[in-house]
Amino acid sequence: FMISGKWTGSQCCLSGNYECTSGTESDCFMISGKWTGKKCCVESSYSGNSYGSYSGSYSGHGGTQCVDGTQSGCFMMTPSGKWTGSKCCVPRTYSCVSGDASSCFMMNPTGKWTGSLCCME
Repeated sequence: FMISGKWTGSQCCLSGNYECTSGTESDCFMISGKWTGKKCCVESSYSGNSYGSYSGSYSGHGGTQCVDGTQSGCFMMTPSGKWTGSKCCVPRTYSCVSGDASSCFMMNPTGKWTGSLCCME
């Protein structure tokens, strides 16, 4: 699976606005990310959720940030979270801080647990 990037001889350059972070090729593919061979690049204006059914959009909301989390925690953030294989990518409009799951869930409807961090809109 080829990405539409340009190879400089030492790095892959993508046109557009991407957040590139560590991950796995298979997880990156599942979220329609671009796999460079070492990193998963998620378009900063991506729409949708993890693994398939797309709704909503981040465009115009300041882009994407990829933060610590777990696959199950990130998946529970649907439609907000996208799991790269090692990071949970969420809208940059979210403020993500350390905490614990039970305290984060008590802040609902704005508290969202990535598996490692509590993110609030």
